[in-house]
Amino acid sequence: MFPSGSRIYLDTAPIIYSVEKHPEYWHLLQELWVSNERLEVEVLTSQLTLLEALVLPTRERDDRMKEAYEAFSPIRAFNFFLYQCQF
Repeated sequence: MFPSGSRIYLDTAPIIYSVEKHPEYWHLLQELWVSNERLEVEVLTSQLTLLEALVLPTRERDDRMKEAYEAFSPIRAFNFFLYQCQF
């Protein structure tokens, strides 16, 4: 799927599709997570992405969905890309 050693940045949608196992995209994303687990690729995201993914479950007070995000094992293993702004 991706060349070994690739660094892949994910925005909010693929995280949501993965946690919610979206029927159209889960089979594609599952390959990415397996490659990440095997250390063949490195998946990156930002803390902002995770905050964005939690907006709807938080607004709707959906504790089950919030727990699903917290339990999604690749999220716990993410390397976070930190934005650095200088003014």
